[in-house]
Amino acid sequence: KKLIFFPSTFMHAVDKIYQKTDAFYRTNNIHTIGMCNASTRNTPKPPWLNRDINCEINKNKNVLTFSNRQLKKGFDFLYKLGIKNNKYVCLYVRDEKYLNIKMPSNDWSHHSFRNCDIDNFYECADYLTKQGFHVIRIGSIVNKSIKTNGNSMIIDYSTNGLRTDFLDIFLLANCSFCISTSGGLDNVSLIFNRPV
Repeated sequence: KKLIFFPSTFMHAVDKIYQKTDAFYRTNNIHTIGMCNASTRNTPKPPWLNRDINCEINKNKNVLTFSNRQLKKGFDFLYKLGIKNNKYVCLYVRDEKYLNIKMPSNDWSHHSFRNCDIDNFYECADYLTKQGFHVIRIGSIVNKSIKTNGNSMIIDYSTNGLRTDFLDIFLLANCSFCISTSGGLDNVSLIFNRPV
């Protein structure tokens, strides 16, 4: 048996999806999935936090998979966004709003150095669209929308009112790659062997 630690943010989303749908099927490669956070008393916190430093995930073809119904739902959503070739990049840019809204009684100033301004990523997103990729900005609570300057291939999914826990997981699991400033969501792409 292998014990793989996933961050609590990922597991909470998976648990929500599992309870609401026919969810993910776990393969025989992974028998136990534990949450990696300081409040989990019975699960030791590995020294590498939530990084797969021994590439255990990459050694397995699929850790989690989607049901046929979920695949249809996800690909129908991509089609609705105008993404017909499934060639898209997820863009996750961390800012302070999520933690300030979700846990307002905590002082998160020690994490300020990790926050970024989404406007700094417009040129990158625009370049990727010229290479044939759609760019989907992800995140559930953000300071502001990404500028698109009329480029319909840049989609701010985090602010367009269509965001769901399921689609967060689906988009990150099926993207060509993910650009991230490092936060809980980028672990979804890692779990599904997508480049980050």
